Amino acid sequence: MAPSPIPITIDHGNGGIPYTPHNATTLSKGWVTQPNNRGTLDILWTCASTLFICLWVQLHLNVPGPHERFFTQSLRRLRWLVMGALVPEVLLLSAGGQWASAERSVQDMKRLFPNSNSWTIVHGFYADSGGFVLQPRDSDPFPVSAKQVHYLVENAYIELPSITEKEILDKSKGDKFTKTIACLQTFWFITQCVARLIQRLPVSPLELQTCSIIICTVTTYFLWLYKPLSVQTPTVIPMSIPIGLVLKCAGISASD
Repeated sequence: MAPSPIPITIDHGNGGIPYTPHNATTLSKGWVTQPNNRGTLDILWTCASTLFICLWVQLHLNVPGPHERFFTQSLRRLRWLVMGALVPEVLLLSAGGQWASAERSVQDMKRLFPNSNSWTIVHGFYADSGGFVLQPRDSDPFPVSAKQVHYLVENAYIELPSITEKEILDKSKGDKFTKTIACLQTFWFITQCVARLIQRLPVSPLELQTCSIIICTVTTYFLWLYKPLSVQTPTVIPMSIPIGLVLKCAGISASD
């Protein structure tokens, strides 16, 4: 049985007259349901937290340079996070281009080694993100892309890198727990917006904008699914041939 409202006594000069108004506060015990009204802070906090965790999880940056400090790496990550929030299409296009390049490198390597699976899409992503550093005999080391690795292997300047897919993924800092939390947060947010639309309840423009960004970030995440995350140390590929000879044979002047 629901508790009765608390009587309120008002003194009009002739003594206190107790009465119970219709809008009097009711005291309840046990579980109390959440009010239906949403405040501005609730909407802002929900959208901001969902956007942050989605952008943080889906962002896979390239291998930092040998002299790049922690502050520089953090600043670079912050720039990409802001760009992902303002123009998520840029990250989507970048991820799509890297995925296409990694897939193309797999097909190129299969033509060289038809019976070998030693080069996978993980190797392609790893190479295009600066994971392979070429060490010529007569010059300083520098990163090479998947296309350049294929050219060097095809012309017998170097051997196919012996690092396995498992070893590359071991370098990755991918956190399955964080990714799971991001997926649950995204699913909950989209489900909440869809449920409000079905019930003909208002949805704020900020929530609609967040949903559109989420679609881009989720697509970007799946394109970068096989890209190693936060690798700090690249793999060095030694080459005994002078780099000038390689450039001349490739039809490029050594002075360039």
